[in-house]
Amino acid sequence: MHLESVQELKKLATNKVIQNFIRPYSSNSSRNETLPIPPALGIHLSGKGNYKLAIHIPHKSHRELIQPVVEMAKGEINVQITGPVYPQTLVKQHHKRPLCIGISISHSDPLAGTGTLGCFVRKRGESELLILSNNHVLANTNNAQIGDAIIQPAREDYGKEDTDQIASLKEFVPLKTGEMNFIDAATATVKNTAVGQISELSGICFLKGFYNQQEFDNVGDDDSHEFMVAKVGRRTGYTLGKIIDYDMDYVRVPYNQELNNCIFNNIITIEGDGNKAFSRRGDSGSIIVDQDGYAIGLLFAGTDIGGSNGCGITYAIPISEVLQELDLELALT
Repeated sequence: MHLESVQELKKLATNKVIQNFIRPYSSNSSRNETLPIPPALGIHLSGKGNYKLAIHIPHKSHRELIQPVVEMAKGEINVQITGPVYPQTLVKQHHKRPLCIGISISHSDPLAGTGTLGCFVRKRGESELLILSNNHVLANTNNAQIGDAIIQPAREDYGKEDTDQIASLKEFVPLKTGEMNFIDAATATVKNTAVGQISELSGICFLKGFYNQQEFDNVGDDDSHEFMVAKVGRRTGYTLGKIIDYDMDYVRVPYNQELNNCIFNNIITIEGDGNKAFSRRGDSGSIIVDQDGYAIGLLFAGTDIGGSNGCGITYAIPISEVLQELDLELALT
């Protein structure tokens, strides 16, 4: 199916799916109950210049609810049963100096989640070196204050604020429950700490730049049948995977009791290469790159099942959105 056709199909499917996830609450038609987990809808890459409608549902019992869309798609559809989607914070990792991409970091709070140093960035036009990762890694899921200590290794890896502080929280995009989110991202100012090869992903490649939205929209027209990507994360280290869907909407991520209904739009999904997972809990914040070292996305969530290999699906935010929202540029030198 051509891209324009599947984009139109996605719009029609969105209307049908949302209707299916609203049901009468009582005899009073003005009161409605919204079902908790609507399916996520996006665009599936099926090969060069060929696309399908992508639908992610948490359980096979939801197939009945999406049946009208399945019939409407007339076979041009890819359905994934994913199980719950989790923010990928959580494998112990040691003190690492000089700092480098892919290592264990966290906010200094004893209960903070553990994640990954994604990459180094700078405010556009400025020289101060920053760390980029997720809100739920650096900003303790909205519970931090600007200036709070960021430590390496993470609390869970026995890092301590008085001896292991590497940065201080600079900025984060607040997460919102019951509303649409597009970004799970935060930055921290690097303290007087040695930094290694600033753009190196653990000897695999060097960051060279990033995909803007227009470039990424054209990935399905690439000469290769599969769009291969890589990342270095705290939990699973270096892994290979392939992009399976993009422009996924209604991806629900429950962070905690206060933020248990965060819905994300315009998300990229990835599955691991071969019989391995692309990511696991602890890899949140990892930068995802193509085979030439160009950044594609910022990893923030995933599932334990799903994908063609059954090892789970990784969810990422387009890096162009992160850089634009926070007015950042990649630190390449």
